[in-house]
Amino acid sequence: MLDEQIIRNVESHLKMYYFYDDEIAELERSLTMQVDNAQDVNSYIQSKNKISQKVANKAINNIIIKDKIEFYKKWKEIIKVVLEEYKETDKLKHDYMIYKFFRQYQIPKIEMLLYIKSTMQNTLRHTIIYRVALLAVQEKLIKL
Repeated sequence: MLDEQIIRNVESHLKMYYFYDDEIAELERSLTMQVDNAQDVNSYIQSKNKISQKVANKAINNIIIKDKIEFYKKWKEIIKVVLEEYKETDKLKHDYMIYKFFRQYQIPKIEMLLYIKSTMQNTLRHTIIYRVALLAVQEKLIKL
């Protein structure tokens, strides 16, 4: 059984699914802006014969940004896989996933749209979260 922190973590990634494209684009834009604004780092290093703090900070920042982009892309891919899987195999889970996590509808609205009670919604919620968490563990995005 997953602990509450993992459940909240996976649920937050599910809710961010549609925003990840914007986040990734913004990070890639900031990465290219840094490269465009940078001076010729190699010649600067050679002339000083040492690595300056400014160059080191830029390099570290670029690594952090690239890691974050990769992290978001992995989460997006995992969620996409589960969404496509449910689209093929279980329409109710697919629709619930869209309404609950992507559109963030409340229980009564989902009840009216899908004709399922809150207890069934809770079961679906946990099933979807467990499925996504399992894939996230396989991709080493979650540590147990």
